[in-house]
Amino acid sequence: MTVSRFCRSQLLVLTALFVATAIAATFGLGALPASAAPAMTAKTLPVKGVPGVTQLCGPAADYSCTAGGYAGKSTGWPGERYGAGAASSNAYGYHNCTLYVAYRLAQNGFPDPGWHTNANLWAVQAASAGTSVNQTPSVGSVAQWNGGLNGHVAYVEVVTASYIEVTEDVYQDNWTGRVRIQTGTAAWPDNFIHFGSSAPAGQQVAPDNGKDLPSSLVPFTDILGQLLPGLLH
Repeated sequence: MTVSRFCRSQLLVLTALFVATAIAATFGLGALPASAAPAMTAKTLPVKGVPGVTQLCGPAADYSCTAGGYAGKSTGWPGERYGAGAASSNAYGYHNCTLYVAYRLAQNGFPDPGWHTNANLWAVQAASAGTSVNQTPSVGSVAQWNGGLNGHVAYVEVVTASYIEVTEDVYQDNWTGRVRIQTGTAAWPDNFIHFGSSAPAGQQVAPDNGKDLPSSLVPFTDILGQLLPGLLH
């Protein structure tokens, strides 16, 4: 019996999906983030001394605990939205949690979303604009807290089954840091905002054993994108 090209293509698509799912299960990458209603809880901010929070770097008055070349500059759309006139500053430059996260998003190629607000309203604004918001972390997503006077946002660097690691800049206190937050503890973020579905190049996704995978590992969504064109050619 001859299998039509259409049926063969369908079979190959299903095969590619199966392979991608197997890769995701093997490396603990999980599925693409699905959107959910933003949580309106008010979790504890991830500061030193809170149970379940480990300070891995900082607090540092400069930008040594951040990543991506961040230097507290008021440039580009992050600077226009969250820099001069909105950020606090010290001898090193501007400090603002939203400035840092916006900078990292811009570094990943994300344009000005068309809105700007305090950190405690980021999840609501992002969801209103059609960006995926849920309570599941992924590397490259934005961790968001509703608590405190203006809330807080940080950039997710590492995800495991038992903890996440985030880098952050802190308004008024004028310091940067990197913290590990244990799953299910009081300082676990209220929301995760997914401006993109894949981990940017050079970022790390860690499996359940807590050991970081090599930064060269390609997220399974990218693998799927590479498989399909070749299979259907």
